[in-house]
Amino acid sequence: MKTHPVFKLTPLSQWKKVPISDAFDSELNPEFGGLEVLENYECTVFRDGEAQSKANEIRSKTKQPVSKPVRQFNNNFKPNRECELEYQSESQGQTEMESESESDPNAASPVKMPKKKKRKIASSKALVLSQTSPSEKPIAGNPKVKRRKVIQNEILNTVIDQEVAEVDGNAMKNKNLLSAMEAWKDLFVPLPVLKSLHELNFLTPTLIQGLTLPSAIRDRLDILGAAETGSGKTLAFGIPVIDKILKLKQAEDSVESRVYALVLTPTRELCVQVKQHLAAAAKYTQLNVVSIFGGLSSQKQVRLLKSRPEIVVATPGRLWDIMNGEEEIEEFLSTIVECPLLVIDEADKMVEKGHFEELTKILNLMKNDEESSKRRQCFVFSATLTYVHLAPDRLKVSKKKKRKKSVKISKESKLNELIETVGILKRPKVIDVTVKSQTASSLVESCIFCTQSEKDLYLYYFLKNHEGRTLIFTNSIDCIRRLLSVFSLLKKTLLPLHASMHQKQRLKNLERFTQSETGILLATDVAARGLDIPNVQHVIHYQVPRTAESYVHRSGRTARALKDGLSVVFVDEKDIQGYKKILKSLHKDDALSPFPVVQEDLKQLKPIVSLAQRIDTTTHRTEKARRHDDWFVKMAKDADLDISDGERSDENSNEQLRKNAKERRQLEKMKMEFASLLAGIDGQSYQGKYPTSSGKLMLPKSMKKNTGSTAITLISKKWK
Repeated sequence: MKTHPVFKLTPLSQWKKVPISDAFDSELNPEFGGLEVLENYECTVFRDGEAQSKANEIRSKTKQPVSKPVRQFNNNFKPNRECELEYQSESQGQTEMESESESDPNAASPVKMPKKKKRKIASSKALVLSQTSPSEKPIAGNPKVKRRKVIQNEILNTVIDQEVAEVDGNAMKNKNLLSAMEAWKDLFVPLPVLKSLHELNFLTPTLIQGLTLPSAIRDRLDILGAAETGSGKTLAFGIPVIDKILKLKQAEDSVESRVYALVLTPTRELCVQVKQHLAAAAKYTQLNVVSIFGGLSSQKQVRLLKSRPEIVVATPGRLWDIMNGEEEIEEFLSTIVECPLLVIDEADKMVEKGHFEELTKILNLMKNDEESSKRRQCFVFSATLTYVHLAPDRLKVSKKKKRKKSVKISKESKLNELIETVGILKRPKVIDVTVKSQTASSLVESCIFCTQSEKDLYLYYFLKNHEGRTLIFTNSIDCIRRLLSVFSLLKKTLLPLHASMHQKQRLKNLERFTQSETGILLATDVAARGLDIPNVQHVIHYQVPRTAESYVHRSGRTARALKDGLSVVFVDEKDIQGYKKILKSLHKDDALSPFPVVQEDLKQLKPIVSLAQRIDTTTHRTEKARRHDDWFVKMAKDADLDISDGERSDENSNEQLRKNAKERRQLEKMKMEFASLLAGIDGQSYQGKYPTSSGKLMLPKSMKKNTGSTAITLISKKWK
């Protein structure tokens, strides 16, 4: 009797030992294509849908389950040729079996097989595939059999060796992983996260991480964390969040997904960054992380929420809009209020009065659920969380004297107010590793005193002489627009980033800046908090920050992860008072070191920058007049009026027209002169006439040859 079985081989770790009767049970083992060999009978391999029907047929006829262990094999294994097994019973063996069956009252009834003689089948004995070769070990309980074609043992042994090697290899990898990540061993980091950290080359925890993880993971405490910028605060709360979600999912019987963690951030860019960092840390955990923020299609973000992620990173405004406007996922969104984990990043900015009203509404909803509030673990982080300073005079008024009075807010009162706002019920652990100056120890701070009109000159000087990834901060969007216009004339590519831009363009500019080693990003304070842009070498405060916190967060975009960085403040006559207030708040007794400038180079650049400013001002005025004139004509056309030149306003009189024409000619002349100066500075050829009698612009040696010194080394040598 012949059969043509194809054996299924699974990884060694998935092999099971079950009774044959259970192996054929669809409820216990529905995917198993069984193997059962009875005495004096053929070797039968059942596959897929045949398994259950054939198994039931044999079991109904044998009537007794066989308790021998079986082994399950892999569906993906395909032998290089079809394997055959044939068993031929000897007459003596048949006689012995028949006599044994007749003497046994519990013997099974004969099995009727098509085109075969009736035979007595002993159900108490079975042939089970053994790990050892059939040629090396006899099959227990069977008579001697003659094998015509034998399965190639080399194939089976090779596959088994591969599976064993895979298991051993995984054990060795885990051992090597723990050895390489020994610095994390006492911080209770789960193994999947440890593997992700190893891939990211985070071999050593930072100070804030080392202090936070044991208290958050082992003790399950609420955390208020303060650390300098670039110190790894995202992973300090991200690792405990992932660890607790994994444990909760393992303990819960329900397979229905819900929101386990809500992470709130003040800016859209920070929201995207935190999502990326958490997703990277949770790479081997199968946890789903999504980001919800404004500026993009809300329908697309609703579709992301329909995937039922475990972690939601969001800005308060967009999240509140979705929570109040989407009935399709209302049930899932309701789990946000009950989520067991809450993270507020850059918390001091988030809870400021007058900012983020939606955040207050979300927190109030979460605090109303008392049962969930008691079980919730909270993480509140910021670089200036414990920083205190004099409150603005407008906020504190003395009733007795009826005049404004500055009152210093204490650290304890600030933290207590924050705890009450967030809704932390238990006493949290406060981890403060900030230094007195609030800025990173590897940050070099400097300043440049100049007039308002000279700021463009000093900025152009810095960008031309000190290449590197540079981030320029301003206080207003109008200032960004003017600088873009002036520096586009000076052939400097500045990438803008501010709140009025479309979100896609903001993300695109941020990506371009990150990818360029000499990129220049011109931004408002929307880029001041939390953004982890690698290898930013210089931060320039084109305008003095309005608060000391803004100065700390702006400067924190450089000198991250113990790398060197430079911060330069441009101070004009109007900024002196604010500059002194920042120094006092940051406990800097002495003024910042002046940034060294080569005056000879500065003089050579001054006419070029001045001419660029004049061209920009004239162009802006001319364009404004043209737009006004176009508006006047359009309004007249819409009213079906035919207005002659004499009937126009004074601005559009003949005299005004002549004045505008004269300005345009002067503008063209300035542009030609500017092109010649710029070509001389850049060493480019120019086809027009040069403004010098010799036909070329003479430059000093210092402008022709770059010494190659970076801005950081330059100032370090100057003030060593």
